[in-house]
Amino acid sequence: RLFLGSKRHIDFVTFRSMCAKLKCRERCVEYWEAMDATLGGCISLFELEPEGCVLMLRLLARFAHDCPGYSELSPTDLFGKLAMSRSA
Repeated sequence: RLFLGSKRHIDFVTFRSMCAKLKCRERCVEYWEAMDATLGGCISLFELEPEGCVLMLRLLARFAHDCPGYSELSPTDLFGKLAMSRSA
């Protein structure tokens, strides 16, 4: 996230630049080919951390089930609602 901010996908040029900043540009093609298995020309968080994506989707499903209207809540209020639903 340090290099990408809130972007959901990155292309090879951005990836190569990121590798250069991390002092591993000479292997960036090798890394890219390992992550871009579909040859779609971009990679996302799913290619980097598929298990983390699945856990985030489970959490989102939990929010949708336990806290209708969760998208309008502040993080603090959402946490409070989830904590209360577990203690009840």
